[in-house]
Amino acid sequence: MGWKESNVLEERFGFVEEQRSGEQSIAERCRVYGITRPTAYKWLGRYSEEGMDGLRDRWRAPHHPAHGLEEGVKSWILAVKAKHPYWGARKIVAYLEGQSAGQKWPAVSSVGELLKQQGLTVARKKPRKRLARR
Repeated sequence: MGWKESNVLEERFGFVEEQRSGEQSIAERCRVYGITRPTAYKWLGRYSEEGMDGLRDRWRAPHHPAHGLEEGVKSWILAVKAKHPYWGARKIVAYLEGQSAGQKWPAVSSVGELLKQQGLTVARKKPRKRLARR
């Protein structure tokens, strides 16, 4: 007899179907499946609302960046870049922090990403790896 193969969706559906039969309490069924009761209630609720699609894994990434750049901040950064075209993200952030110390400016990586999106930076060539001589 071969190995029994199942996936997450089948396991969740099996849990829901067995729980709907009502033979065991939800706590006992959770122990059998190795899940917590809040997780069990989440799956039961999603299944009753959405059917099988409710048992699928959901995307956990945020829908919007937590610290997106505001338009005013973007315009300041782009104005400094226009005035000093050879400056990079680090120097722009340092300059802006020096100009207005009370203002909270975005991270260097965020400024660099904005400049990259606007096409204002040129990617550097990565140095070749050299073989060690013996």
